[in-house]
Amino acid sequence: MVLEVTRMDQPRPGSVTDFKVLCVNCGVKIRNHASEDSCGLCLKCFYRILAERLRAQKRTAAGEYVSER
Repeated sequence: MVLEVTRMDQPRPGSVTDFKVLCVNCGVKIRNHASEDSCGLCLKCFYRILAERLRAQKRTAAGEYVSER
């Protein structure tokens, strides 16, 4: 009797495994990806974070009030 041993962590040949790539900030599905450990950031969250950082940089560079120049 011959038993075939299959590892569970390796996909079977011919089978396609897709994992969902979710936004790490809001949790919305971005796309499907072949590897399990994929993470991403949706464009909406990316631009919101970028705007917050740019707003903070402008505030510290110029000061809060015009008279502080």
